[in-house]
Amino acid sequence: EAEKLIKDVFQLSQYGKNLYITNSIKNSLTKTINSNFNFKNLINKKVSLQTKLNILMDEIINNKSSSKDKFKQKNSIELEIQNINEKINNDFPAIKKKLNKKFYTVNDVQSKLSVNELLIVFDSHLSPFAHIISKNNHDTFFSNVPIRDLHNFSFLFRNEIFKKDSKELKRSLKIFYKALFDQIESKIDKNSKITIITDQYTENLPFGIFYNEKNNKYLIEEYSISYHPSVGSFVELRNDKSIKYINYDNAFLGIGDPLLQEKTLKDFVFSISNLSLNTRGILDDTNIIKEKFKNLPYSEYELKKIGKIFKKKKLLLSNQANEANVKNINLENYDIISFATHAGISGSLNESSEPFLVLTPPEESSLINDGILTASEVSQLNLNAKLVILSACNTAAKENEYASGFSGLVASFFNAGAQSILATHWNVDDKTTATMIIETIKKSVNQNINLSDALRLTKIEFISGKHGEKYKHPKYWGAYVIIGN
Repeated sequence: EAEKLIKDVFQLSQYGKNLYITNSIKNSLTKTINSNFNFKNLINKKVSLQTKLNILMDEIINNKSSSKDKFKQKNSIELEIQNINEKINNDFPAIKKKLNKKFYTVNDVQSKLSVNELLIVFDSHLSPFAHIISKNNHDTFFSNVPIRDLHNFSFLFRNEIFKKDSKELKRSLKIFYKALFDQIESKIDKNSKITIITDQYTENLPFGIFYNEKNNKYLIEEYSISYHPSVGSFVELRNDKSIKYINYDNAFLGIGDPLLQEKTLKDFVFSISNLSLNTRGILDDTNIIKEKFKNLPYSEYELKKIGKIFKKKKLLLSNQANEANVKNINLENYDIISFATHAGISGSLNESSEPFLVLTPPEESSLINDGILTASEVSQLNLNAKLVILSACNTAAKENEYASGFSGLVASFFNAGAQSILATHWNVDDKTTATMIIETIKKSVNQNINLSDALRLTKIEFISGKHGEKYKHPKYWGAYVIIGN
């Protein structure tokens, strides 16, 4: 009975978190909803029922009420939602996949895992809690550490990472390891390949930088780690039997080095050792893209270097790296798509309430080309990509507006059809990005290994000092994460 209860809790925990549809993706459906009266009524009714169900599930999960009447209400509302979904599926099949998401069981997850794989699903409330699922086992983790204290500490840490040396920083990273992984590690096999689904309290933390004082190693030195936005994305993306490792024959599309300011000699002649040449951050409170975003000299180098790995490639650089070209090209023809540019968070520009990627701005703005590719615009693209590379700042970090499970940009690229995404948790400089991305792709192709393994090997090179003594610091290698397959 206890085992069945834990499995039920796992399925219930997906309510409110299973969908990796953010506000940006919902915005892209607005025209469809508003243009059809019957469809709009169905959606409004479903939203109302889903709200009631979420409130009810919160009461049940948090032991506010567990009466039989509550479960009857739950079953009744679920049946109503099911009937609405069936009508949407029959009358509006084109958006069936976007609006009708399933809640998966532990058995569903286990059927997608290999023997050496592990899925860790965080679902914390007052204290850290996680489901630990392997091919043949389902366990749980619980800690007495107050989760809000840990969450607040994670924000302090993100400021500290740029200020402290490695020795000082390890004290903070040790706290995260003890609070969130020490107990989990005692329950798992050392050879495990780990996929993590974070919750709202752990989503700002790349687990690979956690520090184990006992063996003097970062977690990434011990395990291959990747992420998924939700249980639903984990199961559904693995249903695609066509997924394979990237290889030389794949088609590559590189978009970057947007023309933002008049180029100077500094943009063409730069020192290989100058790590702080430029960062892919954003300057707040501006309306004029060209005035507020710097050129990115290393982004052209990065894309050309990656392009040499593949037999088929196309590069959109400088003036060609514009929104109109991105929207007009047949993106389904490309297996790997890389955006090497700035990223902005929600509210960074007055014109945009969404996160966005910066491209070469036009002389005159239009609906198809205003210089920024927003998350809702991304979600309307048609992709068939094995990998999307977002080598820009904060592409994995979540903004408050967006649902749990990575940023609106990441979620939107999944919605558009990407199978996996390489993103970053904080501002990344040009040279480090170029080295990290190029070396990871080369390893994946040359050694025929998956992306999380390739990224792990590249990070270990940084930690060992292969790319320079100062690059051992986690601020240079810790931000990069693989999300998806």
